[in-house]
Amino acid sequence: MGWWEFEAGDLKHPGYFRERSALWRAGVLSDDEKAFLERDWRREFDAAREKDARERREHYEHHDIPAELVARWKGERRRRSRAAEAPEKAAPDVASGVEGEAKELHVSGQSLAQPPKY
Repeated sequence: MGWWEFEAGDLKHPGYFRERSALWRAGVLSDDEKAFLERDWRREFDAAREKDARERREHYEHHDIPAELVARWKGERRRRSRAAEAPEKAAPDVASGVEGEAKELHVSGQSLAQPPKY
C-alpha cells in the first residue's frame, strides 16, 4: 500500500484484487514483471477453455486478466481453429515439372488431363 501512496503518482489504488491489471495497463511494470504476469494470465486463460461462457468470465475476473489480453487471445484461438478447419485448395489439372514440362496428375488412377471414361 505504501507504493501506491508514495510512488504511484497519479495512479489511484484500484483495490487489492485489481492491482496487477492496473499496473500492467499503466505500463509501470518491468519487462520481467510484465512477462511473468502475462504467462500467469495466459495459463489461467487456457485453464478456463472448457468452461461455459459465464464460468470463463468469472474465472478471468477472479484472476484479474485484462480484457485486452482476453480479446487478443480469443482472436488468436479463433484464427488457429479457422486455419485448422480450412479446406485444402483444389489441385490444378496439370502441375509444372522440375524442367518446366507439364506432368499429368492422377486421382484414383484417372488422369485429370483426360476426360473421364464412362
